[in-house]
Amino acid sequence: MSKRSLNHHEDTEESFFVSMTDIMVGLLFIFIILVVYFVLQVRIEAVKVRELEEQAGEVAQRTQLDAYRNQVANQREEILRGLQSFFEDAGFTNVVIDTANGVLRFPDGVLFESGEYEFSEGSKSALAVDTLADALAEVLPCSVLNESGQRFRTKDECRTGFTDFPNAYNAFVEAVYIEGHTDIIPVSPRGLRGDPKLNTNLKLSARRAANTFERASNLRPVITEFFGLTSIGDNTGSSDNIAVEPALAVSGYGEQRPISSNADPDGRRNNRRIDVRIVMYQPINFSDLETLREQLSRATLNEGNDELG
Repeated sequence: MSKRSLNHHEDTEESFFVSMTDIMVGLLFIFIILVVYFVLQVRIEAVKVRELEEQAGEVAQRTQLDAYRNQVANQREEILRGLQSFFEDAGFTNVVIDTANGVLRFPDGVLFESGEYEFSEGSKSALAVDTLADALAEVLPCSVLNESGQRFRTKDECRTGFTDFPNAYNAFVEAVYIEGHTDIIPVSPRGLRGDPKLNTNLKLSARRAANTFERASNLRPVITEFFGLTSIGDNTGSSDNIAVEPALAVSGYGEQRPISSNADPDGRRNNRRIDVRIVMYQPINFSDLETLREQLSRATLNEGNDELG
């Protein structure tokens, strides 16, 4: 074989080897790209699955929270109707409830006549506040806590069929406000009935509310042992424990919160009133609902776990 033919043969072999190497490198590169692509796809799918799971979890939490809030509204209405029943039995047909605002309302003349702020023994107003004391003492125990943050009455004692005023919804009171309200007619600058300090509608409304609370609590001291849940957390966060405070409180608003126009006698009569406002504990978010569950479970461990929502 000539030298030229030998060189041509070697060049051909070398070219073939180089071509196969290029092909193998190219295939390896393609393989790496495919592996990277599939890895990325797996990661993308995993993220999507995680996002879907999180969304499903959020929907489930919102559903539970909404369901519990509905239970809270139902329990508040049950409390109001229970309180009203005591007055119906006592013949006070004009004591009404406002379920939308959670109010048991005593219009003018039931607890106080115009300009009055004290109770005369044996009077209709004294009977009305005594009826209120009995109603609060009998209706609220299953919907409030004690000072230690435990149920005032056990879960078993508060089941439907065991008591006339159960708590089938596992919803609890935050506060019960006895609120005094007046019309727009000003009080004499000299005060009322010789008391120069009662010289404004605001002071008059506060005195009426305080006197109502004082007589009711003296008659049924147990109502001062009722505690309500305080709001936990804020609009952005939550706490690990639920605090309790005395449930019953007193407030006076004077003429600041009318429910009718003060332009005519009927409207002013409607505005002269005592409202007993029931404020229920409402979890701000699902974390607060979970905290409530844990708190009640710890407090009533011997009764079994609580189911809320």
